[in-house]
Amino acid sequence: FNGKHELPFVAMELFNARNLKQEMRENADSVAFHAPELIRKGAQGLEHLHGKGWIHCDVKPDNFLVRGNDVRLIDFSIAEKAKRSAGIGALFGFGRSSTVRGTRSYMSPEQIRGQNLTPSADIYSFGCMIFEVFAGRPPFAASSPNELLNRHLKSPAPSILPYASRVSPELNDLLMRMMAKTPAQRRESMKAFLSEYERLQ
Repeated sequence: FNGKHELPFVAMELFNARNLKQEMRENADSVAFHAPELIRKGAQGLEHLHGKGWIHCDVKPDNFLVRGNDVRLIDFSIAEKAKRSAGIGALFGFGRSSTVRGTRSYMSPEQIRGQNLTPSADIYSFGCMIFEVFAGRPPFAASSPNELLNRHLKSPAPSILPYASRVSPELNDLLMRMMAKTPAQRRESMKAFLSEYERLQ
């Protein structure tokens, strides 16, 4: 703006598109056709974010805008700066957040517990999202919010094969590792996920 009352502003790309959740509900055939590319580009967006030292903390279909096979990751309102090391305090529960934020259908166990997060939390949530893209439903369902959180904490990751016949056993194995209860059992990074995912394609 010109004149006395100049205000800071951010110019952003206008990406006029629906989110992936809306597309799955209203244009399922298109999502099915573009699914491999949507997943790859979504993972690349998260890899870029992690490379900048940030964790999204709310990975879900609602936070990916899609137009054809083009994808944009959005909503960084609860994103966190990744800590270099959880430190010994994490072993005893120190440094945990008293407020758990995120979306219950996609939250990692460590996020539910309010622990210090690493990019592995986003990998868990992304695994839940991929499961929903192919199966048409999230991996866990429950009759109450607390029961749903408990499923993420304690129930083994389900196989997607009964819900999606076109998913290979190898991709199913990758998804189940992404949704492992402890970060050490998951893929070590989004880059590692992408490398394995590309081989499976």
